[in-house]
Amino acid sequence: LVAVIGASTGPLTGFAMNPARDFGPKLFTWFAGWGNIAMTGGRDIPYFIVPIIAPLLGACLGAAIYRFLIANNLPCHT
Repeated sequence: LVAVIGASTGPLTGFAMNPARDFGPKLFTWFAGWGNIAMTGGRDIPYFIVPIIAPLLGACLGAAIYRFLIANNLPCHT
């Protein structure tokens, strides 16, 4: 499923599943003189930030959901 999604939307979106693999080449081409065209979205909407920020926000949200909804209902073994 992931391969099909990547093959169908990859050319349009950049298909960044690994932020290190996505941002490194973009940063290199930006320093090499390509300017804003190296970054997905350019100046308008910085899409290159999404693969960096989304996993951090998702991890915080997942931890909060676990802590408030699941951890309170588990028995304590101390």
